[in-house]
Amino acid sequence: MNHIEYENWLRYVNDELDEPTREQYENHLYSCDHCLELYMEALESSEPVLPVPEFEMDFTGKIMKEIQNQHPPTMPEAQVSKGTDWRRKTLYHYCLAAAMTLLLMSTGVFSQLMNVASTFERTSVEKDTSIVDGLLNKTVSITDKIENNFKEGDTNE
Repeated sequence: MNHIEYENWLRYVNDELDEPTREQYENHLYSCDHCLELYMEALESSEPVLPVPEFEMDFTGKIMKEIQNQHPPTMPEAQVSKGTDWRRKTLYHYCLAAAMTLLLMSTGVFSQLMNVASTFERTSVEKDTSIVDGLLNKTVSITDKIENNFKEGDTNE
């Protein structure tokens, strides 16, 4: 791979190259770590020469003032007065959850779910062993056969 020299990276940083060459250098940076290091060195060495933005020191302060001066967007009155405020209250959600829990408990839904779950567990235990257990058992039997054949081969000699 052809590396680009440090002096060329300095020219790149100082914007002294034509546009096709700049694009070629940029594309080269994606694939070459060595040239990326040279570019970073050139950038650091040119840092005192590079222009500093005028508002760099108070940039955050100016942005925060602009945000504070902006007014929140106003919503049409029809959308505000729909009564969505009572739905957002936490107490409403807790009361709704408690009422639903009491209703489901009194109708016996939870006990029926427990019966279904226990029935499902019993039928799954009664079925054949799982696929993993079957594979492990077959593997153990194969290794036992190999060991037996190996032992029989030793006794025949």
